Amino acid sequence: MLSNCSTPKLVDINALETDMENTRFQKYLNAKSAEEAYPPEDRPRGKEDIVSVNYHIKTQKAVSPIIVMQIEKNGKIRSIKLDGVHRIIAAIIRKSKVKVFYINPRKCSRNVN
Repeated sequence: MLSNCSTPKLVDINALETDMENTRFQKYLNAKSAEEAYPPEDRPRGKEDIVSVNYHIKTQKAVSPIIVMQIEKNGKIRSIKLDGVHRIIAAIIRKSKVKVFYINPRKCSRNVN
């Protein structure tokens, strides 16, 4: 069982943008639709990118948590997004906050029975 290794936070999209290394939020920040966020030449999953973003816009009241791993390296905390791009884009379009679930493996402890 894992304990003491995760921290859920409700954050503004702009704070999220500067917090994570492996994101390209600048290209999404002014999007008003899934199609604007994912133009035809930039759809790694084809139509599924549009379908997924639209699902998160229409069917969820709150965007489900984005998983972010926090790793300490050279005295600096690095935040790396593990999933959630479509949910983040949906939050940008809806202008809502995002719940981020930060995981820090160094703070995790295991109880082995």
